[in-house]
Amino acid sequence: MAHRFARWWLIGNAKAEQVRREEILNHARGVVKAADGLKEMKVGYAPVPEMLFEVGEIFAGSRVALGSQRVPWESDGPHTGGTSPVLLREAGVLYGIIGHREARDEFGEGPRINRQIMTALDYGIVPILCCGEPKETRTDSESQREKALEGEIIPALEGLSAELLLGGDLTIAYEPGHVIGLDKPADMDSIRSGFSLIQRILARHGLEGVAAKGRLLYGGGVNSETIQQVWNLDQPTRAFSGENWAGFLVGRSSASPDFLDLMEKWHRKLGGRGAREQGSKGAGENLPQSLRSSAPLLGPSAPPRLRPSAQIVPGIVPPSRRVKVAVYGVGEVGVGFIAGLMQQDKVEVVQLFNLQVDAEDLRARMYKSLFLGKDMVHAHGHTVCVREEIDLEGEIEIDGEPIALRNLLNGAISPTSKLVKVRRHQEMQVTLAEDPKEAAAKLRDDVDVVFFTAGGLLKERELLTPFLKAGARHIVVSSTSQASDITIIPGFNHHLFNPSLHKIVALASCTGNCGVPIAAIVEEELGKGAIVGALIVTAHSKTNSQQVGDKGSDPKEEAILNNLILTSTGIKDILTRQGFFPGIGDAVDAFSVRAPVEKSSLLVMLLQVQWAQGMSRERLREVFQRAAASDRWRGIVNYDPDHDGSKVYQNSPAGADIFGKLINVWPSPWLTDREGNRQRRSDLSTLIIPAAYANVYGYGQQAKRIMQVIGQYL
Repeated sequence: MAHRFARWWLIGNAKAEQVRREEILNHARGVVKAADGLKEMKVGYAPVPEMLFEVGEIFAGSRVALGSQRVPWESDGPHTGGTSPVLLREAGVLYGIIGHREARDEFGEGPRINRQIMTALDYGIVPILCCGEPKETRTDSESQREKALEGEIIPALEGLSAELLLGGDLTIAYEPGHVIGLDKPADMDSIRSGFSLIQRILARHGLEGVAAKGRLLYGGGVNSETIQQVWNLDQPTRAFSGENWAGFLVGRSSASPDFLDLMEKWHRKLGGRGAREQGSKGAGENLPQSLRSSAPLLGPSAPPRLRPSAQIVPGIVPPSRRVKVAVYGVGEVGVGFIAGLMQQDKVEVVQLFNLQVDAEDLRARMYKSLFLGKDMVHAHGHTVCVREEIDLEGEIEIDGEPIALRNLLNGAISPTSKLVKVRRHQEMQVTLAEDPKEAAAKLRDDVDVVFFTAGGLLKERELLTPFLKAGARHIVVSSTSQASDITIIPGFNHHLFNPSLHKIVALASCTGNCGVPIAAIVEEELGKGAIVGALIVTAHSKTNSQQVGDKGSDPKEEAILNNLILTSTGIKDILTRQGFFPGIGDAVDAFSVRAPVEKSSLLVMLLQVQWAQGMSRERLREVFQRAAASDRWRGIVNYDPDHDGSKVYQNSPAGADIFGKLINVWPSPWLTDREGNRQRRSDLSTLIIPAAYANVYGYGQQAKRIMQVIGQYL
C-alpha cells in the first residue's frame, strides 16, 4: 500500500564543522547526488552563510532547495557583516530559517523575528520559524510549556494574517530547547504534545487556518541513528498528531555524511523501498511551489526559478471606526485626498494645517478648493460643515453662519447648474502653522494619522516625529522618504503593515503607485523574479512647484507653458532600492516628460521578463482584466479595453488605468551568431504596457487606502 503522505521535507541546517571550503562544496555535491530521483521527499539545505553563492551554484537545477541560516530584518541588510534579502534571492535562496535557538539566545534576534518573517514574505522566501521551550523552562507542566511557546510564536506573527502566512508557505519547526545540540531527540509524547500546543496557540490567536493547514517540522537530536526513535516507521500513518506534520529540521548531522545516510534510510521507509525516480517528469508536482526546483535557466550556474507569488493578499476595506486625519500642506495632493473622501470610506479629515492665509476671499476659496477642484486652500481657524447634497438655491454653513451659495460662489458655477453633490458630511478645522513644530503643538487630541504632503520636508524624520509625540498614531508622507519605516503601495504590499513597527509610512510617488501594481500583476502571473529589466517613461502633468517663466538651470525650473521637460522619476528608486522586485537588480531606468496639462499623466512600461513562453497580447490583456476584477486590485487597477486622452482620467480613483488596446508582447527573439546563423531562442520576452494615472485625485485615493489599512488596527 502506497503511503498516503507522499510529500515530506528534510531540511538541513548545517553547523560550521566542515572548516575547509572544498569539504563544504564536496558535501554539497554529495547532497545533490543523494537527493537525485528521490520521489517521496523534498530535500533542503542551508550551508554556512559564507558559502551561500557557491553552494547555490551546485544546487542550481537539482532537486535540492537552497536555504539560508539567517534572514535580515531590513531590506538593505541590518548591519555591517550582514546580508540583504536581495542577495539571498540572487543566490537562489528559497527558504530561510528564522528564530533558531542559537539566534535567539546568542545573537539576540528574538525582538526582530517578526520583521524577519515580513522580509522573507516580501521577498518570496519561505519562512521556517523555529520555536521551542528554552532549556530553563523545561517542565512537566503543560501550562508553563504553552506559555513559553506562546511567547515565541505570537510576537513573531504579530500583524500577519493566516491567509498571508499560508500563501507564503510559513513552516514552523518545533525544537525543544533541552535537546538542541544533542544526539538524542525528545521523547514521542513530548513531541506530540508540543505540536498540539502550537496548534492550540495559533487557533486561540485568530490563526486557525495556520493551525489547521500550516506545515510543522521537528528538530532536535535527529540523525540517521535516531530517526526511527523520532518517527514510528512501522506504522503507515504519521506518528505525530495532525495532518500538517511534514518532516525534520536537521542540525549538526546535516554537515556530515550522516545526512546522506539519513536521506537514504528515511526515503526507503517512506515507500521508496530504495527505488529511485529515473528522469521522471512531473516529480514533485504536489510539493509546495516554493520548494520545487527547475531546470537551469541559462546554464549550469543559473539560480533556480524564484517562487511564484502565491501570497493571498487581502483587499482593502473600510475600517470598523472612522480614521481621523490631519492634513499638513494642502496643495494638489492634499486637495486630491480630501476631495475623494466619501461617507462610507470611514476616513475623516478633522484638521487642515495650512501655510498661507487669504482672509479676503476665505469662504469662496475654501468652498471652491475643497469641492470644485481648485488648487489651494487659504484659511485659518475656520470650521466648514457641508451637507450630503446642496441645492444651489440653498445654503452652506461656515463658522455656524448660513451663507447663500449663489452669493458665496460668485459666478464660479454656470447659472444653469441646479445641484451640487458633496460626497461627505464632516467638519474640518483649518489651522495656520508656519512650520511642522508649530503644527505639532496645535494638533488636535483626536487625530489618528497626520498626512504630510509638503514635499520639501519629507526626508527629515525630526520634522515628523513631533506629531507622534503630540498624540498621532501614525504619519503618512506623500512620496518616498528615507525617514519612513516602510514604503507602502496599496494593493502591492499593504498587507505588510505592522502598527507597532511602522509609525511613519511612505506612500511612494504617483508614478510608483501606477507602475508597481502593473509590475506586481505581471509577477503574479509569471512568478516572483520574472522581471529582469524595465524601462518606464511617463508623460507627467505639471506640478505646483514648476515655473511659469524660466528661472534657473535645473530643467524643472524652465517654463512649463512652452516646454516639454525631460527629468527623472522616483519609480526607479522604488523598483531597485526598495527591492520590491528581486530579479530586476539594477537593470531599470525611468524618465518623466513634464507636460503643460492638468492632473493626469500617461505611463508606458517596457518589462523584460523570463518564463513568458506562450505569452501573447490576448493572454496579457486577460491577465490585467482578471486582476482589475480581483479583491486585491479592484479599484486600484482599472482595465480600459480602449484608451483615451489623459484628461478623461483626471478623476479616476485608480492608481493605474491600463490601456488594453495598446498592450503588446514582443516574443523571445532568435539569437544568431556573427555569420547570421540562428542558434537558439532567447529566454527573455518584452511586455509593453501603457496606462494613465490621475496624479492628484487617484494618488489621493491611494492615500485614503493607506488610511483604511491603518484604521484596521486602531
